[in-house]
Amino acid sequence: MTTRPDDGGWILRAGKLVRRLAARIPIVRGFANPWYRHHPLDRSLGIDTGGFLARDRLCADSEARSHASDFAPSAPSLVRQALAMLPEPWRLNFVDLGCGKGRACAVATEFPFRAVIGIELSPPLATIARRNAKRIAARHKDRPEMRIIEGDALTAPLPEGDFAYYLFHPFDLTMVSELARRIEARPGGGDYIVYCNPVHAAAFDACEGLTRHFAGMIPHDREDHGFAPDRDDGLIIWRSRALGVAAPEAQRKTVIFKNGGWRAELI
Repeated sequence: MTTRPDDGGWILRAGKLVRRLAARIPIVRGFANPWYRHHPLDRSLGIDTGGFLARDRLCADSEARSHASDFAPSAPSLVRQALAMLPEPWRLNFVDLGCGKGRACAVATEFPFRAVIGIELSPPLATIARRNAKRIAARHKDRPEMRIIEGDALTAPLPEGDFAYYLFHPFDLTMVSELARRIEARPGGGDYIVYCNPVHAAAFDACEGLTRHFAGMIPHDREDHGFAPDRDDGLIIWRSRALGVAAPEAQRKTVIFKNGGWRAELI
């Protein structure tokens, strides 16, 4: 009797089974995909900001979907560290472009921004983000109001004043480039762009009216360990040139790509 050597097919079959279970059973899904685990931030605020949603399920508009990235939430400790680098937050409106369920906005309410706004294309995600905003407002009446706008990040109405724009790799290069041009052309000159996992950083680097404020890898705090596939993320912050000259160390950092171009690291 001859035995054919195992070609590894059983591994592929087992992997498919796990993925099917992960999509159907919450407990298994949490083990298989860290994005689905109930984050301590959610438990403390009574909200739901976890999960993962492929871009082809974000909305019915195929043109809009074509420019979107998959939904996955930011690590709260990363957002917190990034926003702590912004001087004078009380003069800025915080705007999360592609806010998902509102996790970054929830963290932003810990800071004294003039306003905290999330813009989300997906109706189901925007609905959950609004529900989360109500729960945070009920528990923390002293925090800035968290407002959610359902719509296109390029055309959504925004208040007057200067902004801290937040992105966690929400769009493709075409849309990020258009966003960069619009921000650069905006009157005022007191804006910041906070870009986590800056896959399309070149779009902002190309803007003459913007300069780097910070660039580097940000390690997640212990609270985020096990709730994301990595323990750090790349971060670049740009500011309007009117706010000061470029930071030399930030200028020297180079973006390299991992995981098929879905992860940006700074070296």
